[in-house]
Amino acid sequence: MPPKNIVISLDGATFSIVKNYLETNQLDSDTGLGYLVNRGVFVPSTVITPSLTAPSHIAIATGSTAANNDINANSFHLIRSPFNTNISGFGAPIGGYDALHEDSSDPHGGYAHEDETPTAEPLWVRLREAGRTVVAATFPGADGATI
Repeated sequence: MPPKNIVISLDGATFSIVKNYLETNQLDSDTGLGYLVNRGVFVPSTVITPSLTAPSHIAIATGSTAANNDINANSFHLIRSPFNTNISGFGAPIGGYDALHEDSSDPHGGYAHEDETPTAEPLWVRLREAGRTVVAATFPGADGATI
């Protein structure tokens, strides 16, 4: 049976905080998060800029920053979209959107949409292509939600 992989992001929790909680027994090393840290692989995260939830989670999932995955904020404005329209970074296209595409069927004039050749790929795409089961709970971009 192949090993199970669990990716957990603790929004705002640094490696030093979790380590301190374990060392001072505020987290039990035999249950919950302590169990996962002590019996699995615990990878300290790095900080990205901007330090916001959606860009940080997408960076974890793709291994890239906003320069390649195009998620630069929790909410942002897509090029060629109406001035009063923003998109949520939690449901935006990961790895690119096509700002130049003209879509004659779009009554608004063909605003930006997900690019057919993304510049970043979240880990769950490869896992699903390999026939692995992927379960995502409240991880930006993983559930396919358009928010």
